[in-house]
Amino acid sequence: MAFRYARTDTLGLVVAPLDTDCVGPECRVALQKGRCFIDEHHLYFSEANFARRSLSREFRKHPLNQINVPRCRHDQYHTQVDSARIPDDDVMATFLDEAEILRQLGVVTREVLCLEKRLDCTDSRDLVRITWSDGGPKGFEELLERHKSTQTNYLEQVAKLEIIPERLLFAAHVVGASAIWGTRAA
Repeated sequence: MAFRYARTDTLGLVVAPLDTDCVGPECRVALQKGRCFIDEHHLYFSEANFARRSLSREFRKHPLNQINVPRCRHDQYHTQVDSARIPDDDVMATFLDEAEILRQLGVVTREVLCLEKRLDCTDSRDLVRITWSDGGPKGFEELLERHKSTQTNYLEQVAKLEIIPERLLFAAHVVGASAIWGTRAA
């Protein structure tokens, strides 16, 4: 029997399974356990294939390369697919670099939102904190502007991403994704 590899895109990155809902009345997990449950699926498996080198191990374990699927779908997928091919080293390294840019963008975006919220506050305790801890209102506004400038810099870098699939830019596990896009990430 031929080895069945996970479906990939042109760069060799695994395309996530499309079916992410429980199979319903035919769900063996629900029949055995009383209900289906969500399971973490690594897009790159088997673990042994990716454990040989630190780059491939780090790439496999990155949160952007893990998805949550119902256990029944997870089992079904692993009966249809035997393994995932290891992408080229340059693709994995670039992916990890781009993922770090997204993480930092999420962090700075969250900080900007927190600073803006503090600036718009009406609570006297927060006003005192702005006055004393951030160099006064002018110092606070300068801090906010520096953060916004950093955020703009990261957004410009995101526009140049080459490896990370666009669908991952909206992933809920990207730090601050809901803050970046202004809505709760799906």
